[in-house]
Amino acid sequence: MVALFHCFKILIVSFFQQKLKGLQVAFVGDMIGSTISLLCYSSFFQQQYEECDNSDYCFFLEDYPILDPTDTQNHTRSCERRGYCKTLVENLNGKILTKYGLTHKCGTFMANEKTYADLCCCNYNWCNRLKVNELPLVMDSKKMKRNRARKWEEKNEI
Repeated sequence: MVALFHCFKILIVSFFQQKLKGLQVAFVGDMIGSTISLLCYSSFFQQQYEECDNSDYCFFLEDYPILDPTDTQNHTRSCERRGYCKTLVENLNGKILTKYGLTHKCGTFMANEKTYADLCCCNYNWCNRLKVNELPLVMDSKKMKRNRARKWEEKNEI
């Protein structure tokens, strides 16, 4: 999809260069906008998911007591755009963990004297889920919209 976008962008730029000789058309790519290439669960939006671009990562952050690492709490998840995940994945010696049935690159940090926090990053759709069998919410919301439309049609048939 990204390769198709770049080919499309090159065709548009070439077309305008031929039609409008001497005119700078470097802005055409910005007018088209970036493509959505990553879908992540999100704790920050009402629809509970976020559309990210190809340079982003999905992440989740969870705390746990030092004495009981299985007692995870305070889950936060979304798209990560500030570069923390990129640094973790490319530069730091994080650990590869399988959590909730998926593989992530994680870093463990001390939150306070009794609590650690795991920051886990990944870069494929819906990879920051918090349950093994959690389904993508976009599918659920589309289904809900169809059900609402069907109920509205049934109500207005009478």
